[in-house]
Amino acid sequence: MSADAVGRHMPAIATLDDLAAMMAADPHGHRYELSPEGVLEIVSRGSEAVDKAAKPLEYAGAGIPQYWTVDRDAGQTVTMYRLVGDRYEMRAATPLAWVLNTSVTDHLSI
Repeated sequence: MSADAVGRHMPAIATLDDLAAMMAADPHGHRYELSPEGVLEIVSRGSEAVDKAAKPLEYAGAGIPQYWTVDRDAGQTVTMYRLVGDRYEMRAATPLAWVLNTSVTDHLSI
């Protein structure tokens, strides 16, 4: 980590607006040098296209290696994607209950 990034810790939870702020330099030219390991997007009713099409492009552009969505279907399906090149590839889809009964780190290499 460079001297410019000292004291600039990545938040545990980040929103898309947070990511935009992290990618931009502050008035002193300082930038975050790390990005989150993953993003969990709860798909909102009425914004499915944005949540499943536009946001993944922005997250991929930020180099975030894991992107997960949680749908509001009966099983609350969690779909896990991994960044390959500049696009996400789907790796698995499973009910939220199963994910919650396992360790998140079990799924990071999916």
